[in-house]
Amino acid sequence: MPIRDDHTDAHENVEERLRRKLFDLETINEISRQLNSSLETAKLVDNLLVALIGRFGVQMAAIYLKRGPIFSFYAGRGVRNRLSLRPLDAEDDGVRIIAEHSAPMLCADPGLRNVSPELRDAFLSLSAEVVVPLMNRSEVTGILILGRKMAQKTYREYELGFLSLLANHVAIALANADRVEKIVEADLKLKQAYDRLSELDRSKSKFIGLASHELNTPVTIIDLSLFNIKTILSRKDRYKIDDVLGSMEIAIERLKEIASDLVLLARGEENAISLRVRSANVNDLFDEVRKLSAVYLTERREVTIRIPEALDLPKVRVDARRIIRVLIALIENSIKAITEEGGEIELTAVRDETREGFVTVCCRDTGVGLDKKYHQQVFDKFFEVGEIVHHSTSKVAHRGGGFGIGLSVSREIVRNHGGEIWVESEGAGKGCRVYFTIPIARVTGTVKIALA
Repeated sequence: MPIRDDHTDAHENVEERLRRKLFDLETINEISRQLNSSLETAKLVDNLLVALIGRFGVQMAAIYLKRGPIFSFYAGRGVRNRLSLRPLDAEDDGVRIIAEHSAPMLCADPGLRNVSPELRDAFLSLSAEVVVPLMNRSEVTGILILGRKMAQKTYREYELGFLSLLANHVAIALANADRVEKIVEADLKLKQAYDRLSELDRSKSKFIGLASHELNTPVTIIDLSLFNIKTILSRKDRYKIDDVLGSMEIAIERLKEIASDLVLLARGEENAISLRVRSANVNDLFDEVRKLSAVYLTERREVTIRIPEALDLPKVRVDARRIIRVLIALIENSIKAITEEGGEIELTAVRDETREGFVTVCCRDTGVGLDKKYHQQVFDKFFEVGEIVHHSTSKVAHRGGGFGIGLSVSREIVRNHGGEIWVESEGAGKGCRVYFTIPIARVTGTVKIALA
Protein backbone atom coordinates (compact mmCIF):
# COMPACT_ATOMS: atom_id res chain seq x y z
CA MET A 1 0.00 0.00 0.00
CA PRO A 2 1.50 3.36 -1.06
CA ILE A 3 2.47 5.61 1.79
CA ARG A 4 0.90 9.11 1.73
CA ASP A 5 2.78 11.94 3.35
CA ASP A 6 1.78 15.47 4.25
CA HIS A 7 3.31 16.80 1.05
CA THR A 8 0.99 14.61 -1.05
CA ASP A 9 -2.13 15.80 0.83
CA ALA A 10 -1.05 19.41 0.58
CA HIS A 11 -0.46 19.01 -3.15
CA GLU A 12 -3.93 17.55 -3.65
CA ASN A 13 -5.51 20.34 -1.58
CA VAL A 14 -3.79 22.91 -3.74
CA GLU A 15 -5.04 21.17 -6.89
CA GLU A 16 -8.58 21.08 -5.47
CA ARG A 17 -8.49 24.77 -4.66
CA LEU A 18 -7.14 25.54 -8.11
CA ARG A 19 -9.97 23.53 -9.68
CA ARG A 20 -12.50 25.49 -7.61
CA LYS A 21 -10.97 28.80 -8.58
CA LEU A 22 -10.94 27.77 -12.21
CA PHE A 23 -14.59 26.68 -11.93
CA ASP A 24 -15.47 29.99 -10.28
CA LEU A 25 -13.70 32.03 -12.93
CA GLU A 26 -15.26 30.09 -15.79
CA THR A 27 -18.70 30.30 -14.20
CA ILE A 28 -18.37 34.01 -13.47
CA ASN A 29 -17.28 34.59 -17.05
CA GLU A 30 -20.21 32.57 -18.45
CA ILE A 31 -22.83 34.09 -16.13
CA SER A 32 -21.49 37.61 -16.73
CA ARG A 33 -21.68 37.04 -20.46
CA GLN A 34 -25.32 35.94 -20.13
CA LEU A 35 -26.22 38.84 -17.82
CA ASN A 36 -24.80 41.30 -20.33
CA SER A 37 -26.38 39.60 -23.33
CA SER A 38 -29.73 41.36 -23.06
CA LEU A 39 -31.58 44.18 -21.32
CA GLU A 40 -34.89 42.39 -21.80
CA THR A 41 -35.89 40.69 -18.55
CA ALA A 42 -37.42 37.56 -20.09
CA LYS A 43 -34.42 36.86 -22.33
CA LEU A 44 -31.92 37.71 -19.59
CA VAL A 45 -33.58 35.32 -17.12
CA ASP A 46 -33.80 32.50 -19.64
CA ASN A 47 -30.11 32.85 -20.59
CA LEU A 48 -29.19 32.88 -16.89
CA LEU A 49 -31.15 29.71 -16.12
CA VAL A 50 -29.60 27.87 -19.06
CA ALA A 51 -26.11 28.90 -17.91
CA LEU A 52 -26.78 27.81 -14.30
CA ILE A 53 -28.03 24.39 -15.37
CA GLY A 54 -24.97 23.92 -17.57
CA ARG A 55 -22.39 25.12 -15.05
CA PHE A 56 -23.81 23.48 -11.91
CA GLY A 57 -25.16 20.35 -13.58
CA VAL A 58 -28.60 20.71 -12.01
CA GLN A 59 -31.89 19.29 -13.24
CA MET A 60 -33.92 22.45 -12.71
CA ALA A 61 -33.51 26.20 -12.27
CA ALA A 62 -36.34 28.69 -11.66
CA ILE A 63 -36.86 32.30 -10.61
CA TYR A 64 -39.62 34.01 -8.66
CA LEU A 65 -39.80 37.80 -9.00
CA LYS A 66 -41.47 40.19 -6.61
CA ARG A 67 -44.50 42.00 -8.00
CA GLY A 68 -46.06 44.16 -5.32
CA PRO A 69 -46.75 42.17 -2.11
CA ILE A 70 -46.16 38.74 -3.71
CA PHE A 71 -43.44 36.69 -5.38
CA SER A 72 -44.73 35.19 -8.64
CA PHE A 73 -43.17 32.38 -10.64
CA TYR A 74 -41.49 34.14 -13.57
CA ALA A 75 -39.54 31.52 -15.53
CA GLY A 76 -37.96 28.13 -15.22
CA ARG A 77 -35.94 25.45 -16.98
CA GLY A 78 -36.65 21.81 -16.25
CA VAL A 79 -39.93 22.73 -14.53
CA ARG A 80 -42.58 20.07 -15.12
CA ASN A 81 -45.80 21.51 -13.71
CA ARG A 82 -45.83 25.29 -13.89
CA LEU A 83 -49.59 25.61 -13.42
CA SER A 84 -49.39 24.20 -9.90
CA LEU A 85 -46.99 26.93 -8.76
CA ARG A 86 -48.91 29.46 -6.71
CA PRO A 87 -47.72 32.99 -5.85
CA LEU A 88 -45.80 33.37 -2.58
CA ASP A 89 -46.82 36.05 -0.12
CA ALA A 90 -43.92 38.35 0.82
CA GLU A 91 -45.09 38.08 4.43
CA ASP A 92 -44.96 34.28 4.34
CA ASP A 93 -42.82 32.96 7.26
CA GLY A 94 -40.65 30.85 4.97
CA VAL A 95 -40.14 33.72 2.52
CA ARG A 96 -39.17 36.04 5.39
CA ILE A 97 -36.66 33.45 6.70
CA ILE A 98 -35.06 33.23 3.23
CA ALA A 99 -34.94 37.04 3.03
CA GLU A 100 -33.52 37.52 6.52
CA HIS A 101 -30.86 34.86 5.92
CA SER A 102 -29.75 36.90 2.86
CA ALA A 103 -27.66 33.96 1.65
CA PRO A 104 -28.29 30.66 -0.17
CA MET A 105 -30.07 28.02 1.93
CA LEU A 106 -30.53 24.30 1.46
CA CYS A 107 -34.21 23.41 1.40
CA ALA A 108 -33.41 20.75 4.03
CA ASP A 109 -32.21 23.48 6.39
CA PRO A 110 -33.95 23.16 9.79
CA GLY A 111 -35.04 26.80 9.52
CA LEU A 112 -37.24 25.91 6.53
CA ARG A 113 -39.03 22.93 8.02
CA ASN A 114 -42.17 24.73 9.16
CA VAL A 115 -43.00 26.72 6.05
CA SER A 116 -46.38 27.60 4.54
CA PRO A 117 -48.23 25.09 2.30
CA GLU A 118 -47.63 27.38 -0.73
CA LEU A 119 -43.86 27.37 -0.23
CA ARG A 120 -43.78 23.65 0.60
CA ASP A 121 -45.77 22.87 -2.57
CA ALA A 122 -43.35 25.00 -4.58
CA PHE A 123 -40.35 23.10 -3.17
CA LEU A 124 -41.99 19.74 -3.94
CA SER A 125 -43.18 20.70 -7.45
CA LEU A 126 -39.75 22.03 -8.37
CA SER A 127 -37.76 19.28 -6.58
CA ALA A 128 -35.89 22.20 -5.04
CA GLU A 129 -32.54 21.77 -3.29
CA VAL A 130 -31.29 25.33 -2.86
CA VAL A 131 -33.04 28.70 -2.53
CA VAL A 132 -31.08 31.89 -3.16
CA PRO A 133 -32.49 35.34 -2.26
CA LEU A 134 -31.79 37.98 -4.88
CA MET A 135 -30.95 41.14 -2.94
CA ASN A 136 -30.91 44.66 -4.35
CA ARG A 137 -30.11 47.42 -1.83
CA SER A 138 -31.12 45.27 1.16
CA GLU A 139 -34.44 44.36 -0.44
CA VAL A 140 -35.32 40.91 -1.73
CA THR A 141 -36.51 41.38 -5.32
CA GLY A 142 -36.53 37.73 -6.33
CA ILE A 143 -35.82 34.14 -5.35
CA LEU A 144 -33.57 31.82 -7.38
CA ILE A 145 -34.32 28.11 -6.90
CA LEU A 146 -32.03 25.30 -8.03
CA GLY A 147 -32.94 21.62 -8.19
CA ARG A 148 -31.01 18.43 -7.56
CA LYS A 149 -27.67 17.82 -9.22
CA MET A 150 -27.75 15.34 -12.08
CA ALA A 151 -24.80 13.40 -10.63
CA GLN A 152 -26.66 13.01 -7.31
CA LYS A 153 -24.03 15.10 -5.57
CA THR A 154 -24.78 17.50 -2.76
CA TYR A 155 -24.07 21.20 -2.93
CA ARG A 156 -20.71 22.04 -1.39
CA GLU A 157 -20.02 24.96 0.87
CA TYR A 158 -17.93 26.79 -1.70
CA GLU A 159 -20.73 26.42 -4.29
CA LEU A 160 -23.21 28.04 -1.92
CA GLY A 161 -20.70 30.84 -1.30
CA PHE A 162 -20.30 31.32 -5.02
CA LEU A 163 -24.12 31.45 -5.46
CA SER A 164 -24.25 34.16 -2.81
CA LEU A 165 -21.77 36.26 -4.78
CA LEU A 166 -23.60 35.52 -8.03
CA ALA A 167 -27.00 36.50 -6.55
CA ASN A 168 -25.89 40.12 -6.11
CA HIS A 169 -24.89 40.41 -9.77
CA VAL A 170 -28.15 38.79 -10.90
CA ALA A 171 -30.26 41.12 -8.75
CA ILE A 172 -28.48 44.20 -10.15
CA ALA A 173 -28.83 42.95 -13.73
CA LEU A 174 -32.56 42.31 -13.24
CA ALA A 175 -33.03 45.75 -11.68
CA ASN A 176 -31.27 47.38 -14.65
CA ALA A 177 -33.37 45.40 -17.12
CA ASP A 178 -36.53 46.45 -15.26
CA ARG A 179 -35.47 50.11 -15.43
CA VAL A 180 -34.77 49.85 -19.15
CA GLU A 181 -38.16 48.21 -19.78
CA LYS A 182 -39.91 50.97 -17.81
CA ILE A 183 -38.05 53.60 -19.85
CA VAL A 184 -39.04 51.83 -23.08
CA GLU A 185 -42.64 51.59 -21.88
CA ALA A 186 -42.67 55.27 -20.90
CA ASP A 187 -41.16 56.17 -24.27
CA LEU A 188 -43.87 54.13 -26.03
CA LYS A 189 -46.61 55.86 -24.02
CA LEU A 190 -45.06 59.23 -24.81
CA LYS A 191 -45.01 58.37 -28.50
CA GLN A 192 -48.63 57.21 -28.35
CA ALA A 193 -49.60 60.44 -26.59
CA TYR A 194 -47.74 62.45 -29.24
CA ASP A 195 -49.47 60.49 -32.02
CA ARG A 196 -52.82 61.07 -30.32
CA LEU A 197 -52.16 64.81 -30.04
CA SER A 198 -51.11 64.89 -33.69
CA GLU A 199 -54.31 63.06 -34.63
CA LEU A 200 -56.37 65.52 -32.57
CA ASP A 201 -54.64 68.39 -34.32
CA ARG A 202 -55.44 66.84 -37.70
CA SER A 203 -59.02 66.24 -36.54
CA LYS A 204 -59.31 69.89 -35.54
CA SER A 205 -58.21 70.99 -38.99
CA LYS A 206 -60.56 68.52 -40.65
CA PHE A 207 -63.37 69.60 -38.37
CA ILE A 208 -62.94 73.27 -39.32
CA GLY A 209 -63.05 72.35 -43.00
CA LEU A 210 -65.98 70.00 -42.41
CA ALA A 211 -67.95 72.64 -40.54
CA SER A 212 -67.40 75.05 -43.41
CA HIS A 213 -68.88 72.53 -45.84
CA GLU A 214 -71.81 71.77 -43.53
CA LEU A 215 -72.63 75.47 -43.27
CA ASN A 216 -72.30 75.95 -47.02
CA THR A 217 -75.62 74.27 -47.95
CA PRO A 218 -78.01 76.45 -45.89
CA VAL A 219 -76.00 79.56 -46.77
CA THR A 220 -76.37 78.70 -50.47
CA ILE A 221 -80.13 78.26 -50.02
CA ILE A 222 -80.42 81.64 -48.30
CA ASP A 223 -78.36 83.29 -51.02
CA LEU A 224 -80.48 81.72 -53.76
CA SER A 225 -83.68 82.66 -51.93
CA LEU A 226 -82.60 86.29 -51.70
CA PHE A 227 -81.87 86.28 -55.42
CA ASN A 228 -85.35 84.84 -56.06
CA ILE A 229 -86.96 87.50 -53.86
CA LYS A 230 -85.33 90.22 -55.91
CA THR A 231 -86.49 88.53 -59.11
CA ILE A 232 -90.02 88.06 -57.81
CA LEU A 233 -90.28 91.63 -56.57
CA SER A 234 -89.11 92.93 -59.92
CA ARG A 235 -91.83 90.84 -61.60
CA LYS A 236 -94.35 91.81 -58.95
CA ASP A 237 -95.17 88.13 -58.34
CA ARG A 238 -95.49 88.79 -54.64
CA TYR A 239 -97.62 85.70 -53.97
CA LYS A 240 -94.50 83.54 -54.48
CA ILE A 241 -92.57 85.31 -51.75
CA ASP A 242 -94.05 83.15 -49.00
CA ASP A 243 -92.55 79.98 -50.52
CA VAL A 244 -89.15 81.59 -50.86
CA LEU A 245 -89.24 82.99 -47.36
CA GLY A 246 -90.26 79.56 -46.11
CA SER A 247 -87.15 78.05 -47.67
CA MET A 248 -85.04 80.76 -46.08
CA GLU A 249 -86.56 80.08 -42.67
CA ILE A 250 -85.78 76.39 -43.00
CA ALA A 251 -82.20 77.16 -44.02
CA ILE A 252 -81.78 79.55 -41.09
CA GLU A 253 -83.08 76.88 -38.71
CA ARG A 254 -80.57 74.45 -40.19
CA LEU A 255 -77.78 76.98 -39.57
CA LYS A 256 -78.89 77.20 -35.96
CA GLU A 257 -78.87 73.41 -35.65
CA ILE A 258 -75.36 73.15 -37.11
CA ALA A 259 -74.14 75.85 -34.73
CA SER A 260 -75.79 73.93 -31.87
CA ASP A 261 -74.08 70.72 -33.04
CA LEU A 262 -70.71 72.47 -33.01
CA VAL A 263 -71.27 73.64 -29.43
CA LEU A 264 -72.39 70.17 -28.29
CA LEU A 265 -69.44 68.44 -29.91
CA ALA A 266 -67.02 70.95 -28.39
CA ARG A 267 -68.46 70.59 -24.88
CA GLY A 268 -68.84 66.81 -24.86
CA GLU A 269 -69.75 65.39 -21.46
CA GLU A 270 -69.48 68.72 -19.66
CA ASN A 271 -72.87 69.94 -20.81
CA ALA A 272 -76.27 68.51 -21.62
CA ILE A 273 -79.39 69.31 -23.61
CA SER A 274 -83.00 68.57 -22.70
CA LEU A 275 -85.37 66.29 -24.56
CA ARG A 276 -89.03 67.22 -24.56
CA VAL A 277 -90.45 63.71 -24.79
CA ARG A 278 -94.05 63.49 -25.99
CA SER A 279 -96.32 61.09 -27.83
CA ALA A 280 -95.86 61.39 -31.61
CA ASN A 281 -97.06 59.73 -34.78
CA VAL A 282 -94.36 58.32 -37.04
CA ASN A 283 -96.37 59.41 -40.10
CA ASP A 284 -96.30 63.02 -38.83
CA LEU A 285 -92.54 62.81 -38.37
CA PHE A 286 -92.10 61.47 -41.90
CA ASP A 287 -94.40 64.20 -43.34
CA GLU A 288 -92.24 66.90 -41.80
CA VAL A 289 -89.09 65.23 -43.10
CA ARG A 290 -90.64 65.08 -46.57
CA LYS A 291 -91.16 68.86 -46.59
CA LEU A 292 -87.72 69.65 -45.23
CA SER A 293 -85.82 67.25 -47.50
CA ALA A 294 -87.21 68.99 -50.59
CA VAL A 295 -85.32 72.12 -49.60
CA TYR A 296 -82.00 70.29 -49.44
CA LEU A 297 -82.47 68.77 -52.90
CA THR A 298 -82.23 72.10 -54.71
CA GLU A 299 -79.03 71.02 -56.48
CA ARG A 300 -79.66 67.25 -56.46
CA ARG A 301 -82.96 66.82 -58.29
CA GLU A 302 -81.85 63.48 -59.77
CA VAL A 303 -81.98 61.84 -56.33
CA THR A 304 -85.25 60.17 -55.47
CA ILE A 305 -86.33 60.16 -51.83
CA ARG A 306 -89.02 57.65 -50.94
CA ILE A 307 -90.88 58.31 -47.69
CA PRO A 308 -93.88 56.07 -46.98
CA GLU A 309 -97.28 57.36 -45.92
CA ALA A 310 -100.02 56.01 -43.68
CA LEU A 311 -97.84 53.51 -41.84
CA ASP A 312 -99.71 51.29 -39.40
CA LEU A 313 -97.51 51.87 -36.36
CA PRO A 314 -98.12 52.68 -32.71
CA LYS A 315 -97.26 56.15 -31.46
CA VAL A 316 -93.75 56.70 -30.17
CA ARG A 317 -92.52 58.69 -27.17
CA VAL A 318 -89.88 61.05 -28.56
CA ASP A 319 -88.72 64.60 -28.85
CA ALA A 320 -90.16 65.08 -32.34
CA ARG A 321 -87.86 67.97 -33.22
CA ARG A 322 -84.75 65.98 -32.30
CA ILE A 323 -85.83 62.83 -34.17
CA ILE A 324 -86.67 64.89 -37.28
CA ARG A 325 -83.17 66.32 -36.96
CA VAL A 326 -81.75 62.78 -36.93
CA LEU A 327 -83.75 61.81 -40.03
CA ILE A 328 -82.63 64.92 -41.93
CA ALA A 329 -78.99 64.20 -40.96
CA LEU A 330 -79.30 60.66 -42.34
CA ILE A 331 -80.85 61.90 -45.58
CA GLU A 332 -78.13 64.54 -45.97
CA ASN A 333 -75.43 61.90 -45.54
CA SER A 334 -77.15 59.66 -48.08
CA ILE A 335 -77.34 62.54 -50.57
CA LYS A 336 -73.59 63.07 -50.16
CA ALA A 337 -72.97 59.37 -50.76
CA ILE A 338 -74.86 59.21 -54.07
CA THR A 339 -72.46 60.03 -56.90
CA GLU A 340 -74.52 59.02 -59.93
CA GLU A 341 -77.83 60.17 -61.37
CA GLY A 342 -80.81 58.04 -60.54
CA GLY A 343 -79.75 57.48 -56.95
CA GLU A 344 -82.38 56.54 -54.41
CA ILE A 345 -82.93 57.14 -50.72
CA GLU A 346 -85.70 55.37 -48.83
CA LEU A 347 -87.02 55.78 -45.30
CA THR A 348 -88.86 52.89 -43.66
CA ALA A 349 -90.16 52.17 -40.17
CA VAL A 350 -91.39 48.92 -38.65
CA ARG A 351 -92.34 47.67 -35.22
CA ASP A 352 -89.25 45.84 -34.00
CA GLU A 353 -89.96 42.18 -33.25
CA THR A 354 -86.56 41.58 -31.65
CA ARG A 355 -86.57 44.73 -29.49
CA GLU A 356 -89.85 44.75 -27.64
CA GLY A 357 -91.30 48.21 -27.15
CA PHE A 358 -89.38 49.86 -30.00
CA VAL A 359 -89.92 51.01 -33.57
CA THR A 360 -86.96 50.60 -35.92
CA VAL A 361 -86.38 53.29 -38.53
CA CYS A 362 -84.10 52.73 -41.52
CA CYS A 363 -82.55 55.13 -44.02
CA ARG A 364 -81.35 53.20 -47.08
CA ASP A 365 -79.40 54.66 -50.00
CA THR A 366 -77.81 53.47 -53.24
CA GLY A 367 -74.62 55.43 -52.65
CA VAL A 368 -70.94 54.56 -52.55
CA GLY A 369 -71.27 52.18 -49.57
CA LEU A 370 -69.04 51.87 -46.55
CA ASP A 371 -66.22 49.51 -45.66
CA LYS A 372 -66.97 47.35 -42.61
CA LYS A 373 -64.01 48.78 -40.70
CA TYR A 374 -65.78 52.16 -40.60
CA HIS A 375 -69.16 50.91 -39.33
CA GLN A 376 -68.43 52.00 -35.76
CA GLN A 377 -66.15 54.94 -36.51
CA VAL A 378 -68.70 56.88 -38.56
CA PHE A 379 -70.43 57.84 -35.31
CA ASP A 380 -67.25 59.24 -33.71
CA LYS A 381 -66.77 62.95 -33.26
CA PHE A 382 -65.08 64.64 -36.22
CA PHE A 383 -64.78 61.37 -38.17
CA GLU A 384 -65.24 61.49 -41.90
CA VAL A 385 -64.49 59.04 -44.69
CA GLY A 386 -62.25 60.41 -47.41
CA GLU A 387 -60.99 63.94 -47.92
CA ILE A 388 -63.05 67.00 -47.00
CA VAL A 389 -62.86 68.22 -50.60
CA HIS A 390 -65.10 65.25 -51.40
CA HIS A 391 -67.62 66.31 -48.77
CA SER A 392 -70.28 68.34 -50.54
CA THR A 393 -73.91 68.26 -51.55
CA SER A 394 -73.02 69.69 -54.93
CA LYS A 395 -73.54 67.34 -57.86
CA VAL A 396 -70.25 68.40 -59.41
CA ALA A 397 -68.03 68.54 -56.35
CA HIS A 398 -69.30 65.48 -54.51
CA ARG A 399 -67.32 62.27 -54.89
CA GLY A 400 -68.74 60.27 -51.99
CA GLY A 401 -66.47 61.33 -49.14
CA GLY A 402 -67.46 62.35 -45.67
CA PHE A 403 -70.16 61.54 -43.13
CA GLY A 404 -70.45 64.97 -41.53
CA ILE A 405 -70.93 65.98 -37.91
CA GLY A 406 -74.60 64.96 -37.90
CA LEU A 407 -74.07 61.27 -37.12
CA SER A 408 -72.19 61.96 -33.88
CA VAL A 409 -75.00 64.14 -32.54
CA SER A 410 -77.62 61.74 -33.96
CA ARG A 411 -76.10 58.86 -32.00
CA GLU A 412 -76.39 60.80 -28.75
CA ILE A 413 -79.98 61.82 -29.45
CA VAL A 414 -80.99 58.21 -30.21
CA ARG A 415 -79.09 56.78 -27.24
CA ASN A 416 -80.68 59.20 -24.87
CA HIS A 417 -84.10 58.20 -26.11
CA GLY A 418 -83.08 54.72 -24.92
CA GLY A 419 -82.55 53.49 -28.49
CA GLU A 420 -79.68 52.22 -30.60
CA ILE A 421 -78.17 53.32 -33.92
CA TRP A 422 -75.99 51.34 -36.28
CA VAL A 423 -74.95 51.14 -39.93
CA GLU A 424 -74.89 48.22 -42.36
CA SER A 425 -73.22 48.04 -45.75
CA GLU A 426 -71.83 45.28 -47.93
CA GLY A 427 -68.94 47.51 -48.96
CA ALA A 428 -67.93 49.84 -51.77
CA GLY A 429 -70.68 50.51 -54.31
CA LYS A 430 -73.28 48.58 -52.29
CA GLY A 431 -75.03 51.48 -50.60
CA CYS A 432 -75.72 51.93 -46.89
CA ARG A 433 -78.48 51.29 -44.42
CA VAL A 434 -78.53 53.26 -41.17
CA TYR A 435 -80.93 51.93 -38.53
CA PHE A 436 -82.05 53.43 -35.26
CA THR A 437 -84.70 52.52 -32.70
CA ILE A 438 -87.12 54.76 -30.80
CA PRO A 439 -89.36 53.73 -27.90
CA ILE A 440 -93.07 53.10 -28.25
CA ALA A 441 -93.94 54.03 -24.68
CA ARG A 442 -92.17 56.60 -22.56
CA VAL A 443 -93.27 58.84 -19.68
CA THR A 444 -93.73 62.49 -20.64
CA GLY A 445 -91.10 64.70 -19.14
CA THR A 446 -87.70 66.24 -19.54
CA VAL A 447 -84.69 63.97 -20.02
CA LYS A 448 -81.11 65.22 -19.68
CA ILE A 449 -78.69 64.13 -22.37
CA ALA A 450 -74.90 64.13 -21.93
CA LEU A 451 -72.84 63.70 -25.07
CA ALA A 452 -70.21 60.94 -24.98
